[in-house]
Amino acid sequence: MSQRALARKLGIALGLTNQLVRELVERRWIDCSRPEPGLKTPAKYRLTTAGRRHQTHVARLRLSSLVEGYSEARHRIRERMRELEAACASIRPTARVAFYDDGAGMSEVGWVSLHGTGLQLVGVVGERVGESVCGFEVQPWDQVHQCRLAGETFDRLVVMSFAPTPPIRAQLRRRQVPPSATFWI
Repeated sequence: MSQRALARKLGIALGLTNQLVRELVERRWIDCSRPEPGLKTPAKYRLTTAGRRHQTHVARLRLSSLVEGYSEARHRIRERMRELEAACASIRPTARVAFYDDGAGMSEVGWVSLHGTGLQLVGVVGERVGESVCGFEVQPWDQVHQCRLAGETFDRLVVMSFAPTPPIRAQLRRRQVPPSATFWI
C-alpha cells in the first residue's frame, strides 16, 4: 500500500503519514523494503519483532484501561442500585424493577449490579425491540402503561442511559409512568 493510500485510509494528511512512517522505521517497529529504482510498485512495510512487542504492550494497556473503566462503572451503578433498594424497602422486601435500555450496554452492567440486592428485574423496554437484553426480550414503549410492562408490574422503571433525558421523559409521560416510579441511573 502506498503512503498516499495509507493517508487516505487513515484520513490524515500525506505529510503526516510520511512523518509517522519515518518515525516507526526509526524506532525499528516496522521495516521498509524499497522497490528497485524505476519500478512503480510501492514500498513494502513489515511489522518487526519490536513492533509486535509494542503492539502487544499497547493492546494490554488499552484492555487494562477498559477493564478499569468497566469496574468503576459497575461500582457506581451498584451504589445506585443499593440506593434504589433502600428507597423501595418500604414497598416490599424484593422490589420489582424494569429497565429502560437505550442500546448502549448499560442494562447489562445494571443487571450484574442487581445481584446481591433486593431488586428483581422483571423486564426491559427500549429501542432494540425483540433483542435479548439481560435474558429478557426488549419490549417496545407501547407495552408500558403506568407501572406495567408487557403485563408485569414493576415498582420502579430504572433508566439505564446517559442519553439526553427529554425524549425519555416524553415517552414516560406518554406511557403515564409516574415520576415517583422512575429511577435515573
